[in-house]
This record gives sequence, C-alpha cells and structure tokens, in this order.
Amino acid sequence: MLQHTWIEHAETAISQDKATGLLRTKDDAGNPILLVWEKVPTQSARLNEIVKGVSDILVNTYTQIELQFAKKFPEKIATEYFLQSLTPLFANGTDVVEWTLIETKIN
Repeated sequence: MLQHTWIEHAETAISQDKATGLLRTKDDAGNPILLVWEKVPTQSARLNEIVKGVSDILVNTYTQIELQFAKKFPEKIATEYFLQSLTPLFANGTDVVEWTLIETKIN
C-alpha cells in the first residue's frame, strides 16, 4: 500500500481548489513513485493536447480492456456506451464472433 494514499492527497488538493498537484511516495517494495496531475476542463484545448500526447498508450490500453470486457460480458455489449456499435457482431452468439474484427472496430 502506498505510504500516503494518493487519492486522499488529490482530494485535499482539489478541495483547496488547486489546479495542479504532485505527490512523491513509495510503493510496497519501497520503489519511488511520482504522481503529477493537472485539473483540466473536459471541453478544453488543453485536454485535447494531453490526450494527443498519450494517445498511443491510451489506445492500446483501452482496446485491450474493452476487448477483455466484451469477451467476459458479451451480454452487456448492447448497453455499454463505447461498445454498443458492436452489437450486430454478436447477433449470432459468441461462438462465431470474429474477435480480430472486434479488436479492429474498438481501435
């Protein structure tokens, strides 16, 4: 467990209306961790900058997480906001789903 709970630290900073924050701590093995955050409006040019800067990481991570979710909970696809468009690909059951096509569509 982190020596200092990062979420508590972030919540304190947010409650004090701080726009940025930084926390230095260590993980259970004693390895240093540096968490830096910035409070950004959801409909801002700054958010677009940030997302573009990490898009490669986000796409790969997001794709794998959504793919795992689809495999584990195929019955939820129709109600899952980001996966609803895949519903027709599950129409004939999960036994015949083309998972490589699903992965491509998620990307």
